[in-house]
Amino acid sequence: PLVQRHSVNDLMFGHPSAFLGTAMAKVVMSEAISVASSTLTKAQVAADVLTGEMDAMLSHQFGNVAEYTKNVGAVCLSTCSVTTDPNLLTSPLGHMCRGNAPDRSETSYPFEIALGGIDCRPYSSTFSTKFYCGMIQTTLLL
Repeated sequence: PLVQRHSVNDLMFGHPSAFLGTAMAKVVMSEAISVASSTLTKAQVAADVLTGEMDAMLSHQFGNVAEYTKNVGAVCLSTCSVTTDPNLLTSPLGHMCRGNAPDRSETSYPFEIALGGIDCRPYSSTFSTKFYCGMIQTTLLL
């Protein structure tokens, strides 16, 4: 059987909460840099924290936040859209996710079952960031 736990934050603000991940990363980054190999850059340390590779060395464990975010994106993408309003096209408000992911009963994939029915609005900031990063990457390739 699948057992799923939700925190008060999940129940109050929607699951997942991007703010909590951002705040926790800021809290542990100085600790992570101090315990990491001196040959790693800050970007490499951040990647190791977000993929859970440093969990055993840190006072706060993240698990694989990167994989979790990727899975949330997979179940929420159908609820996300880019505005056609030219005034909002360059604003994060123009890249929103609305509604909920498909219900648990509508899939047989384990990560989709675990995230079934979640509120997709908190994924909006990640959707917006990915959109802008894609635009920057396309511009750099020109």
